[in-house]
Amino acid sequence: MCKGMQQSYINAGSLFFFSSHVSPSFKADVLDCSLYSQLAASARHEKFTEPVEWRQTYLNALTRFRCNIVYREVQDAPLEYTGSLWAYVREKLSKRVPLPLIERAECILKRFADGTEKKAVTALLAEQTTQCLPVLVLPESATEPDAPGQQDCSVILQLAFVDVEPVVNLIILSFKSTPPAGELSLAQLFAELSNVKCLEIAYVSAELDEHGFGYFRKDLVARLGARRDELIVGLGEDES
Repeated sequence: MCKGMQQSYINAGSLFFFSSHVSPSFKADVLDCSLYSQLAASARHEKFTEPVEWRQTYLNALTRFRCNIVYREVQDAPLEYTGSLWAYVREKLSKRVPLPLIERAECILKRFADGTEKKAVTALLAEQTTQCLPVLVLPESATEPDAPGQQDCSVILQLAFVDVEPVVNLIILSFKSTPPAGELSLAQLFAELSNVKCLEIAYVSAELDEHGFGYFRKDLVARLGARRDELIVGLGEDES
C-alpha cells in the first residue's frame, strides 16, 4: 500500500492528498467545500460534455465559500512533449507541491490505473471521473480478425494537495482517449501524451479562510447529508 494513504481521499471526481500535520478540522472543511462545489457545478453543467463551463462554475463556487483563488493557469496540450501525461503533470506540480505528496499521488494513481486498488473505490472514482461509450465499428472493418473493441472516453479528474494550511493546490485535467475495451481510462495518465486528445490542464492555488467558511459550514454539511459518506471515502491505512 502507498505511504500516507490514510491521509488520502476520494472526493467525488477528485483525489485529495493531505500532509500528516494538517488539522482534522481544516481537512474536513476542505473536503466539504470541494464536494459541495463539485455538486453545484454538476447541477448546472454536464462535466463530460462541458468541461470548461463545469470547471469555471466549480472554481466560482469555491470562491463563494471563501476558498479564495490566488493563482490560476490554464493550458492546452504541450507541443513536442514525448513523455506521459503524468510525467508532464508531475513536472508542473513540483513547482508548488512537496515531492512526498506527489509521489503518494503517483503511487495511488497507478493502483487505480492497473486495477490493484479496491474494486468499490475504483468503481466510485471511475463513475465520477469518466464517461465511456463504445466506438462505432464500420461494417467493412468488422471482418478484421481479433480487432480489439475500443471505447471513446471523456475524463475530468481533479488532484488536490494540502501541505500547509490554508493553501490548497489543485490541478484539474480534462481529456479524451480511446483505450481498448476493459482498460481503465486512468491508465492513459501513464501512456504517451499523444494518446490523449482535447487535453486541458488547469492549475489553481487557493487559500481556504476557515473563519469565512464557518459562516456556511453548518448549512452546507446539512445540505450534503448522506452524500458526504457516499462520495468522500478514505483510501485506507498503511499496512507496512
